[in-house]
Amino acid sequence: MRRQGAIAAAALMTMAGLSACGSSAAPSESEDGGALRVGIVGSTSTVDIVDSQMAPLVVSPSLESLVRLKPDGSLEPRLAERVENPDPKVYVYHLRKGVEFWDGQELTSDDVVFSLERYRDPNSYTAAKYRTVDTIEATDKYTVTVTLKTPDSNWATQASMFSSQIIQKKFYEEHEDDFGNPGTLVMGTGPYEIVKLDPTGGAEFKANPDYWGGDVEFDEMDVKFFDTETNAAIALRAKSIDMVPSVANATSFESTSKAEIVSSPSCSMGFVALNTQAAPWNDIHVRRAVAHAVDRSAFVDDVDGHADPITTFIPPQSLETITSPEKAETMIDSLPQYPHDLDKAKAELAKSAYPDGFEANLQTTDFSNNITGSQILADQLGKIGIKLTVRNQTIAKWVADVGAAVEKRPTVYTAGAGCTPTPGYMPSYWLGSDGLVEGGSNLAGYGPEKVDSIIQKASEADTPEAQFEAYTELLTQLATDVPYIPIMALQANLGIASGFEWANYTQPWWNAPWPLDITRTS
Repeated sequence: MRRQGAIAAAALMTMAGLSACGSSAAPSESEDGGALRVGIVGSTSTVDIVDSQMAPLVVSPSLESLVRLKPDGSLEPRLAERVENPDPKVYVYHLRKGVEFWDGQELTSDDVVFSLERYRDPNSYTAAKYRTVDTIEATDKYTVTVTLKTPDSNWATQASMFSSQIIQKKFYEEHEDDFGNPGTLVMGTGPYEIVKLDPTGGAEFKANPDYWGGDVEFDEMDVKFFDTETNAAIALRAKSIDMVPSVANATSFESTSKAEIVSSPSCSMGFVALNTQAAPWNDIHVRRAVAHAVDRSAFVDDVDGHADPITTFIPPQSLETITSPEKAETMIDSLPQYPHDLDKAKAELAKSAYPDGFEANLQTTDFSNNITGSQILADQLGKIGIKLTVRNQTIAKWVADVGAAVEKRPTVYTAGAGCTPTPGYMPSYWLGSDGLVEGGSNLAGYGPEKVDSIIQKASEADTPEAQFEAYTELLTQLATDVPYIPIMALQANLGIASGFEWANYTQPWWNAPWPLDITRTS
């Protein structure tokens, strides 16, 4: 397994643009039952989740998890028909009997343990999701017991994530050297079996006739890769594809594609990560100056308007899963604030080692609204004497740089980042000492011991009230030290042709076999 920059595991999950090879298929009419044609901006040379951050967006119709996250934040059974939680540190998953992989072999606890242990491997970027796990054991043929080192309020949802999807142990062991690659692919239980991967074109799927969940809507599914969102919009307008699940620039996409845009709240956000271990960003007055210089409302307007300004590193909607909207709002209002005010920004900069400003690079790459957002940030900071040169890089170069040794990580603006509605996701992924290792996801290089202890306290909290108290303490610390500057909560946007409907479209759609939610209406 290869360890890649963990930043991309979250950021790319909400992307709508990657540097990749384009695709142009001739228009065709789909017959009833026929094929579902999907456009994704980006590409991958493997569908092995531990080796590619793009893989979950492609292979999710084929793989399943033990449970599935519903749009309301609750969990429903999938490969596990029942889950018991007899102790805060113990989760017992009772598997469905008779579930078969595509080759006819029955799913057992050995496959589940093997899959989860593989995601847990320290060499995988998914390992951070498993850091509180002590043991994963096959209690019997159809029972898996996960025991945690400490109570972790995030674990129940983790079992629904793409980084918990189940593969067949036997198939992997027979194809270890080329698992996930074209010609080998993967072995799953999902409703659509992946049958072809072309790194320059896309992927092909066929319906699983023996799917345990019953008949599926489409006989086939084709995923086409595009190098830009504009090209995907043109293909949708030309009826070469039926939908694009992740659209960043919704207004321009709608104008180009002439298709319907379906929007829903997401758990993703746009934010600035300031490297607290590298000059000039290690100066707290510089960071506070930047916070005052950012005009969130203008930012939202300039990146297409499909977002809401926010000031906290845990989005309000995530906090509202453990408290009331009123209490969340009151708490947020009580935190140290940095409203847009150029005079205050200049006053903070005057207290720093750079009273007259400075020049620096701002690295970006073509996914989601990163390029546009970086240009907006450079323009806004230029008004207080911070002159940023935006440098567009390939996704591979960007991922390598943000996952470099912590003191070398660039300050960046990025959009994406959230994969579950639980309030612990953002802190557990982007903060703490675990993310300071090379390839880690702590972009800001911010890892005070106090922060680690607060995150642990929050994950171990046994009541929503205790969780909320811990996250209040964490957000107060972050608002004081300003390692990250939250800018906006992003919406999830789907571009879909007439004649199709996606029930309960929401992010993160890639955590489950999402084609099950799509129907042909005409």
